[in-house]
Amino acid sequence: THAYGIDYVWDERWTFGASFEVGDIEEFAQKLEREAYTVTAGYADEAVSLGAALEWRSDEEGPATRDTWLFRSTLGLKVSPDWTAILKYNRAESDFTGGAFFDGDFTEAQIAGAYRPTENDRLNALLRYTYFEELPSAQQISNSGQTGLPAQKSNIISADANYRLSHWLTLGGKVGYR
Repeated sequence: THAYGIDYVWDERWTFGASFEVGDIEEFAQKLEREAYTVTAGYADEAVSLGAALEWRSDEEGPATRDTWLFRSTLGLKVSPDWTAILKYNRAESDFTGGAFFDGDFTEAQIAGAYRPTENDRLNALLRYTYFEELPSAQQISNSGQTGLPAQKSNIISADANYRLSHWLTLGGKVGYR
């Protein structure tokens, strides 16, 4: 495959980008012809960081075509010197010429709060809620080679914390519920 891109720094806060990819991908003894186009934008200052990307991808395998739209976004807000709010939203939708049974969709939405005290950085914590929905196509293959993966919708709540006991020892833990 061949990939080309350009990033443009508008000023000290704004960045923009565009890229495209054209080529052949060979996987599991199958050959795909891929064409993909992406645009990105980002903003960052002392209190806000924002990033977004929109991508259109077309994969052709013989007479079959899968068109996919992907949207990725993140937002970080410095609520106070010690707290940051984090929002994330990712979405993918695909249409396959073989019918809706072979389409695949994906959604991930997340809201989180990070605690990183500036006066005493021994304790750091992250509280997070994630909504996750994956509706895989019938053709999707897992890492172990399985097909027909299950659809899933999950609500996940988790908390992570690290406490630095000394300059060489930090204890950490994570608890979650799905």
